[in-house]
Amino acid sequence: MFPGKYVLLQSFLIILSVAAFANDKQLQAGIHINDIDGDSWQMQAFELDKDMSVFIRATGQAPGNRWIAKAWILDAKTRRVVWEMNADNSKRAGSKGKRRFSGSLELAKGQYEAYFGVDASALFSKHNVIGIIDNLFSGFDKSLKKLARDWELEIYPDKKDTSFFHEYSPGEDENTIVQLTDMGDDENEKAGFSLKKEMQVRIYSLGEGIRKNREMYDYGWILNADTHRRVWEANIRYSKPAGGASKNRLFDQVITLPAGNYIVYYTTDDSHSAEDFNQMPPYDPRYWGITLWAVDGNLADVVIGDYQEKQVQPIVQLTKIGDEQLVSKGFELLRGAKVRIYALGEASLFSKRMVDYGWIINAHTREKVWEMKIQNTEHAGGGRKNREEDEIIDLPAGAYIVYYSTDDSHSYDDWNTSPPYDPKMWGITVWPADKNFDYTQVRPYDEQKDPALIVSIVGVGDDEHRRKRFTLDEPAKLCVYAIGEGLRGDDEMADYGWIEDSNGNIVWMMTYNKTRRAGGARKNRVFKGTIELDAGTYTAHFQTDDSHSFEEWNASPPDDPSHWGITIFREKE
Repeated sequence: MFPGKYVLLQSFLIILSVAAFANDKQLQAGIHINDIDGDSWQMQAFELDKDMSVFIRATGQAPGNRWIAKAWILDAKTRRVVWEMNADNSKRAGSKGKRRFSGSLELAKGQYEAYFGVDASALFSKHNVIGIIDNLFSGFDKSLKKLARDWELEIYPDKKDTSFFHEYSPGEDENTIVQLTDMGDDENEKAGFSLKKEMQVRIYSLGEGIRKNREMYDYGWILNADTHRRVWEANIRYSKPAGGASKNRLFDQVITLPAGNYIVYYTTDDSHSAEDFNQMPPYDPRYWGITLWAVDGNLADVVIGDYQEKQVQPIVQLTKIGDEQLVSKGFELLRGAKVRIYALGEASLFSKRMVDYGWIINAHTREKVWEMKIQNTEHAGGGRKNREEDEIIDLPAGAYIVYYSTDDSHSYDDWNTSPPYDPKMWGITVWPADKNFDYTQVRPYDEQKDPALIVSIVGVGDDEHRRKRFTLDEPAKLCVYAIGEGLRGDDEMADYGWIEDSNGNIVWMMTYNKTRRAGGARKNRVFKGTIELDAGTYTAHFQTDDSHSFEEWNASPPDDPSHWGITIFREKE
């Protein structure tokens, strides 16, 4: 009897082993995500060789109707959600908002990506009172790990169809032109391509943005490398919810691009990215970034490569400007030319004026020939106050000075909201507009070396009286430019200039009535005009009182603070 019992027991164990092996093979033909442990997202991909039914079992968490952990499935081709766990299709499965889905789903032949996403921040949601108490007593990490033990996602086919269900590793779509995805924190990436002919392109881009603030924080854009113009940008007004947290935004649209050269950019801030989402991730976290596909699937007319933006030599470039700076650089055109001016700066949305901005003056007349004004600007990406102006103007032959000024915050040094599309261009750049421009017709200009300059008393501080003597060999017309402080109520000047002849007689004086507003505070006054003097020796003076000068302003400075003082040129014919 004993040997018989032993054989029977042995046979029974063999049967159990075979059954277990068969069951294990069946499970091997499925998706299993169950070692989550607080990761913001996990993904496994599977492929169906025919239309079939799959069985899904998922356990997640939604205390107070806010999902801490949930599962969903994407169609890998269309990037569309084909199933997700929600309040309607799941049931309560215990305390603390635990929920479970169990059921079948009909899927078409194709490739799919199964995701499990976690929003750890929801543990501290005002709706999750129990979770907050647990976290206070047990600690955040322990509380999260304790909940994560039950989280899972399993997907497997009907028993008869196991051979038609298998896992695969997602690769790049064959119609891909550019793909900058799986972007992490504080990243800036770019990629170039060329089109031999006009083509329809699908842009698929996920990023971070807050619609009520009208700002994007992780976003992309496309630049025409030949014209330096943006042909597409992630404007939050045209975004859609991307699933998960409300700040996950999706751009999915088709545009037509003409033949030419293009550069695709993508930038992220310091948090909430594919590296680690600090709220519920989007439906398609792998594609956090920007992807371009050829709509017709024909890449024969696309040259994919690291196409670099054409480096046109600038006439003047003042960029990467930080806080509280006033920078300038001069140039002289020996022959008139069309120039392209690109300025990137900050606008005060409250006062409707520019606070980081550029301008260009005629070096001899001191008249502005161009200025960055808020009404002429466009949004430059990132924070709403980032503004840009891109304009082509005609400049006659002559000497010019380019200026750029910044206030005490939000600049290339340190952004206090999202930076613009191209932060390194914060400032002003002047290029020739003609691709055949003759660079021998432009040369640097230094005001202090200008042969027409007679007197330069500038950058004057408090309690100063500066003077400079000059001689005219013959009668001359002189251009006088003086900036000082005027007291409107008394019609008197506190900081002002004048000219005396050799006998000490005043031949010209800066009076309040001869001046006009110089920008900034009302008391900033400027004189710009022409005077005639006979041959002889003269002395130019500039005097200041004990406050509000280039040394230290007690109110808003003028538009041209570096020229607080008096400058005199010979008038050019």
